[in-house]
Amino acid sequence: MHFVEPYFNWRGYYVASEDPLSPFFEREYSEFEFTNSIYDFYIHPQWDSIGSPTLFIKILMVDYDAAYAIIELIGEWSISGFSGIITAYICIDIGLSFAFTSAAAGIAGHMGGRAVALIEQVIVKRMEGK
Repeated sequence: MHFVEPYFNWRGYYVASEDPLSPFFEREYSEFEFTNSIYDFYIHPQWDSIGSPTLFIKILMVDYDAAYAIIELIGEWSISGFSGIITAYICIDIGLSFAFTSAAAGIAGHMGGRAVALIEQVIVKRMEGK
C-alpha cells in the first residue's frame, strides 16, 4: 500500500478543527490510525470524508475577510475516467455520432460512479429483455 498525506505546511496558518465556522470544527484527528484508503492507497487520518468512501478533502487555508478558501481534494478520479471511456465504447458500438459520443463521454466522466450505476441498469434491463 502507498501512503497519501495532505499538504502539511497549511497547519501554521489554519487548522479546520479549530475554526468555529468549519464543518470539521472540534474534530479530533489521529496521527497513528490509518483507517481510510482509496483503492491501493492508505490516506492520512488528517483527510476529512465528504460523504463517500472515495472522496476526501482537506481545508488548507481560509481567509474570511478576503472571502477565499484553499482546499485539497482526493478521490474518484479513476472511476470518472472509467465511466467516460465505457460510455464512449458503448456509443461507438451502437453507431452514435462523434459529437454525441463526445458529449455523452464527458457527461459520464463528470458523473463518475453514478454513470456506472446507470450503465449497469441499462445492461441489466437489456439482458432481462425489457
